[in-house]
Amino acid sequence: MANIPNAPLIERKAIKKVSELRYISDKKIPCNTPRLDTLAQLDNAPKKNRNADAYLSLQKRAFSKYYTRKILMPLIDLKNSRKNLYWNTYHCCNTLEQDWEGKIISKYCKNRWCIVCNRIRSGILHHTHKKSLETVPTKFITLTTDLTSKCVTIDDLKETLDIYNKAWNKVWRNTKNKYGKLKCLRKIEVTYSFKYGWYHPHFHILLESNSDEADFVLSQWLRLFPKANIDAQNISIADEGAYSEIFKYLCKMYDVVKNKKTGKMDFVMPYPAQKLDDIFSALKGRRIFQSYNLTDVEIDDFEDLKATIFTDEARNYSTLWGWEQEVRTWVDYNTGELRTEWKDFTEKEFNTE
Repeated sequence: MANIPNAPLIERKAIKKVSELRYISDKKIPCNTPRLDTLAQLDNAPKKNRNADAYLSLQKRAFSKYYTRKILMPLIDLKNSRKNLYWNTYHCCNTLEQDWEGKIISKYCKNRWCIVCNRIRSGILHHTHKKSLETVPTKFITLTTDLTSKCVTIDDLKETLDIYNKAWNKVWRNTKNKYGKLKCLRKIEVTYSFKYGWYHPHFHILLESNSDEADFVLSQWLRLFPKANIDAQNISIADEGAYSEIFKYLCKMYDVVKNKKTGKMDFVMPYPAQKLDDIFSALKGRRIFQSYNLTDVEIDDFEDLKATIFTDEARNYSTLWGWEQEVRTWVDYNTGELRTEWKDFTEKEFNTE
């Protein structure tokens, strides 16, 4: 910890104390903190939505924090222009500030590659746009093109994204002229193929479709890209899986593999660090989400200290909890108390709000 640049003062001062409080990471660690009974919400969230399991929310946040740190190190080692931003994510949510009434806040990096911040964004999406889209018949559309096979370098990816955005603007303009104001949410996503060595940019779209609107969007897309494989496109009913797919990430942030030593499932970096960094570079300054005729809310960002955990846990004093990677949770440096017990989430459990 002493060699980490820009480490918060509370962490630097606590090095000696923390060394006395450390445990073996795979040892069962008792947690003296009472269970909580409310949910991570924005400060302006309705009170009735604060009655879920906040302790589970904190466990998921610890899970996100732990694996974000693991994924970040190879990206930091690239030592490129995003190095300081990656370090900023390293320090994201390092300290939890809990007041005597139980309210917990933290400082967030808001970077797109941060699993912690992406889960907060997903929560915002679920509590805003999903409600609006669920009021109308909706289709889930996936659009891609034959340009993927030529998308080998970062410059190829940037050029392809420019082409996609221009094409989508034409498709949406024609759709609007024919069907009028429709509710729609469009997201760009980029994956990478180990097998072929190319990037795969594509659109996921939730579209109000009362009759043949979704089919029209697809026909307009294929008119612009006649060489695109029609089987690679998709139209389906917007079920819960579709909402999870469109709300989860801008690119694959992690992969789930079986650890040969432990036999357990582990979250690891999905692509080589340079490929993942190239995706982040290509998407810099681009709108990942574009909404049409939906609730007016900034979904690509949130205020630093507004993602708050509301609890019914009254304490006799305010507490600062500092993150400790080895014990995979936050620690009260004054007492050695751990904020959460570690929980191994499956991918399905982790992606469930």
